[in-house]
Amino acid sequence: MLSVMLWLALWLMLGGGEGEAPEGRLLQLHGRGFSFEVLEPEGWLLDTESAPQIANFIFHPRGVNWRRADAVIYARFTPRRSEERLEAFLEENRRHFYATCPGGTESRAVALDTGSFQVFRFECTGSRTELVAFAEFPGYFVIFALTGRDAQSIAPGEVPLRGILRSFRWTTLPRDWLRHREP
Repeated sequence: MLSVMLWLALWLMLGGGEGEAPEGRLLQLHGRGFSFEVLEPEGWLLDTESAPQIANFIFHPRGVNWRRADAVIYARFTPRRSEERLEAFLEENRRHFYATCPGGTESRAVALDTGSFQVFRFECTGSRTELVAFAEFPGYFVIFALTGRDAQSIAPGEVPLRGILRSFRWTTLPRDWLRHREP
């Protein structure tokens, strides 16, 4: 898992997109050789500590333990070699989904796509529903997944997910950046 340090909230995120963009704090996060900005939607908490076994960080509703939340959004950064492409990564994830959920369904969630992210809906009847956003950045595949028991449980998380995807800005930093920033 990548080591990610949460820095101070920088400013309130402002509008964009027909009044559906959620408000919240735009945060900068840094790790070895990279940095990015992402929205922490109002009413949600960006949590870097609770789920390292499944994600680099998660978002969950404030005041609710992430394990008890109806829906959570997790973020996972998977290292990639320069020759690896998003299409092959998507296909690998599809195979894993159908292996764990025979009879599951998949569809594009084009309304949530952004310039960087392609979004898919995966449904495993009686088990889980996920909106999964995939993108390719230098050195990493980035996934944000809104997941819950069913479509009804994830519905309140769709606008926050849209805000997260629209706000996400990747920056590659020099390898020694953290060493120079540490006291």
